[in-house]
Amino acid sequence: MRTILTLLTFLLSSLAWAVTPLLAALEFVPAERFLNDPANSATFADLAAGFDSFGIPVPGSWDEVPEGEQRSLLAALPAGLASSVAMYLLPTAPLYPEVLGLDLFDIRQTLEFNEPPEQALVLLGEFDDEAVVAAFEARDYVVAGDSPHLLCPAAGCDTGMVPDLRNRDPANVFGGDLGRRFPVLLSAAGIIGSPSEALLQESAAAQADEQLSLADLPEVRAAADYLYGFQQVRAVTVLHPFALAAPDPARLIEAEPEEREAVLAQLNAAALPPYSLLLLAATTDEEWHYGLTVLVYPDVQTAQAAAEAIDVRLSTLISSRSGLSYAETIADPGELLPVSVEPLAEGLALVAVTVRAPRETVSAGLQPDVHYWRMLNALRNRDHLWLVPGG
Repeated sequence: MRTILTLLTFLLSSLAWAVTPLLAALEFVPAERFLNDPANSATFADLAAGFDSFGIPVPGSWDEVPEGEQRSLLAALPAGLASSVAMYLLPTAPLYPEVLGLDLFDIRQTLEFNEPPEQALVLLGEFDDEAVVAAFEARDYVVAGDSPHLLCPAAGCDTGMVPDLRNRDPANVFGGDLGRRFPVLLSAAGIIGSPSEALLQESAAAQADEQLSLADLPEVRAAADYLYGFQQVRAVTVLHPFALAAPDPARLIEAEPEEREAVLAQLNAAALPPYSLLLLAATTDEEWHYGLTVLVYPDVQTAQAAAEAIDVRLSTLISSRSGLSYAETIADPGELLPVSVEPLAEGLALVAVTVRAPRETVSAGLQPDVHYWRMLNALRNRDHLWLVPGG
């Protein structure tokens, strides 16, 4: 693995890429740790893009938002917003200045990555470090070691996984929902917190270019470049390329033998070449809201073969949850576009499965990120036959 990562670092020396908000966030994700576990994922959400996609100016502070407008304002936020922020947002947003030393609208993007108990949360934006430090110190955090930017609970940097349900504080997005108190680290780009001190330090090293990050990988950079061809990128989830390496075993075991054989025959008939990157995204432009599933391949020829296989699988394989074809499942109530192949830099290519809905449909009540969310939930529920590599 180290040899591969070293080679990728060398290859990147000749490339010039725009530093988009997505890449700036993924700089916090240590590539080697992420790739060592197929269960890992990273979810990015852009609050600023969420407001911009609805033409809403970002408020200066939560106090400026009239109570009657708070819910409609929060409806513009992207679906991939960090769970500890989204879950308790309405009651806790007024408490952010006291608890975190920042306002909700100071946060421009959020990023969650890796799996519990060693997950991490990053808040990105231009924060007042002195206000953040003061807010944490008021909650018995201390500046740890020689760094003025590492803040740990008084009990120690290694106590971030210890729950204390009697002292729950959901306004503390760094573990407060279970009464935990993650160590946090301040950087010029944002604030990172994790119950794992080791992951916290690795993340800081990745963001400081002291080790390889997900943002350094050519596949990630090329896919990000493609996504920013849309006007706004609201949310992105990056999955490990081996995350969907096999069908849901429960589905095949519980199926009748004839059904099981039919499914395996369908997979074999439309064999999908293994991909080096899988991500889901929610984007918008002036006319449409989009949900995308993107697979990255080493060359256009392989990507074209993958697109042909996916086209067949979408129409013939049946979703275990909806009982409909995957094409019908992910498209309703929008429009499934033809599977496309897009050449990328350095000879790479991607396959894009895209669903879109008109902006006026969204304004009439459809959630803007519904197709991204539907695709993501299907993968989380192991309803992903159409994306299983091989045959």
